[in-house]
Amino acid sequence: MSNYPNEPTIHESIEQFFTFYENYSNREDVWIDIYLNNIEEDDLYFKDVEAFEKVKTFLEEVYEIAFGDDAINRDFSPEEVIEELKSFSDKSLKYDKSEDYD
Repeated sequence: MSNYPNEPTIHESIEQFFTFYENYSNREDVWIDIYLNNIEEDDLYFKDVEAFEKVKTFLEEVYEIAFGDDAINRDFSPEEVIEELKSFSDKSLKYDKSEDYD
């Protein structure tokens, strides 16, 4: 967690994923191969990076659904996000059931 109260922080478990993704997608050996035209456009590396990008986007969007804009940078744990989403779901189910009786 940050020592500065207003500085954005990402929960360490999610930060580890983002760091891995960033390191993997910026591998120097692959960039050298790209520069030397030694890697094909359909190489598995590019598919991996695309899959990581989709998971990263999914995480960011799920966090925002649970806690609003830029929630990924507000140090919520994955467990807190799941708990909040379950709460939304439970409230929605209660609302739906009450609508059935109206």
